[in-house]
Amino acid sequence: MVSDQPFAAGQWHHVGFTISDALSLYIDGKATGEARNVVLPAGSVTLGGRFKGEMDEAQVSGLVRLAEWIAVQAALGPDGKLVVMGEEETIEGDSDASHMSIILKSLTVDGWVAIGLLTVMLLMKRIS
Repeated sequence: MVSDQPFAAGQWHHVGFTISDALSLYIDGKATGEARNVVLPAGSVTLGGRFKGEMDEAQVSGLVRLAEWIAVQAALGPDGKLVVMGEEETIEGDSDASHMSIILKSLTVDGWVAIGLLTVMLLMKRIS
């Protein structure tokens, strides 16, 4: 199977394929071709035979993956938006911020009230 659109140089692409009753090719999570009456090779398999470039990762499975699974794998690429990391817990420009100062700055009014009540109770315990 040969693609009629070559990959652009310097861009990341996800290439996947499944083999069951047909060989299905997926590029960047989208089905791009199918070849019928394909059988699994009996001997060894060479991945990327005449490919020139960099290959980041290869996965091989004994299961035929669904098209949706392959689309999710493609979406997890280098700029994928399926997983978004939260903001950094330190304040910009304050690289020496301690964990305690971060916690104290994050307290709500309810938290401060609870701390105040606990402090009063501690002082009462010490007096008696």
